[in-house]
Amino acid sequence: MVPSVKEFEADVSALGISNDDHIVVYDTYGILTSARVWWLFKIFGHDKVSVLDGGLLRWIEQGHPVTAEESVFKPTAFKATTPVSGRVIKYSTVLQYLSNPSAAPQLVDARPSTRFQGESLEPRVGIPSGHIPGSLNTPLISVVDQTTGTLLPAQQLKEAFETGGVDLQKPIVATCGSGVTACGLVLALDVLATTLFQVRSQSMYNAPRVMVKRYQRKDQYVNLYTSREK
Repeated sequence: MVPSVKEFEADVSALGISNDDHIVVYDTYGILTSARVWWLFKIFGHDKVSVLDGGLLRWIEQGHPVTAEESVFKPTAFKATTPVSGRVIKYSTVLQYLSNPSAAPQLVDARPSTRFQGESLEPRVGIPSGHIPGSLNTPLISVVDQTTGTLLPAQQLKEAFETGGVDLQKPIVATCGSGVTACGLVLALDVLATTLFQVRSQSMYNAPRVMVKRYQRKDQYVNLYTSREK
């Protein structure tokens, strides 16, 4: 779920961040959650934000300094802008896509293939296995170096999306289990200078079951639900 403008402003101001700051976001390892924070700043109008490629562990491995001292910052008055229309979409919009597939953007799912195919259960209670009909699958792990935690070089990023059947010249909606890993795909698309992308807020976590194609086993799926399952 995306916070309101006021909520975002309050949280960021409490961290001592101002509109003049260039923000560098980092994870312990990789880009899993840092990409989500990066994306939030972007949609709220703060473009001066970057992700530390590979995270803190990569920073340490390269010999850069760290400290155990607690950082203390004075609260600021950070101002955010209302997210640009279309940069975040809701499940009602995706339902419209399902009723008119020819006019729909590409839905690209960042989850591992086994979850996408419904071969393994979702880690969160209440989320059905499978995927939204018509979705493509580019797992986040396919765009990240599994040794260093860094994004792959641009050519390999391009190949990862193309392997999943994604046309980088057409509009893209990134989705996942809860709206976090989808932002990693958006970061990779940003590196590729692809600007026609969106993120579905909450992703599969908030998907009505009518949207989910479920599988009994590989290559054999159950009929789509036609209403919300109890």
